Amino acid sequence: MGERLFTRDEANALVPRLRPLLERMRELQQEMVEPARLRRLGSVVAANGGGHVATDLMEREAELRRIASAVERMGIVVRDPSAGLVDFPAERDGRPVYLCWRLDEASVDHWHDREAGFAGREPL
Repeated sequence: MGERLFTRDEANALVPRLRPLLERMRELQQEMVEPARLRRLGSVVAANGGGHVATDLMEREAELRRIASAVERMGIVVRDPSAGLVDFPAERDGRPVYLCWRLDEASVDHWHDREAGFAGREPL
C-alpha cells in the first residue's frame, strides 16, 4: 500500500488530535536537554552506572519514540519535535508536496515541495 495523501481538510481535522501529542513530545524533548538535568545525569552515570536519573531519561526517550511512532502510523511525518513541526504528504497540481503545520499555528495553512523543506513553505 502506498503513502497516505492528505487533503487540507483531512489534515486540519487531525490538528486537535495531534496538538496534545506534539505538546508532549516538545515537553519531553525540553526535559531531556535541560542543562541541569544533563549535568546531574553525567554525575550519576560517572558515579554509579546511571541510577534513577539515567532510567528517567531512558523512559522519556522511549515515550518520545512511542508518540512519534503513533503520529507516523497516522501517515504524518514528524520533522521537529521541539518545534512541534509535522508534514502531511499531499498532492498539489498533480505533484507530490507536503502540507506543513506546527504547534503555534491554528490550522494547516502552508505547503512546500518535498525537496524544499520548511524554508520553502508557502501559504495555501
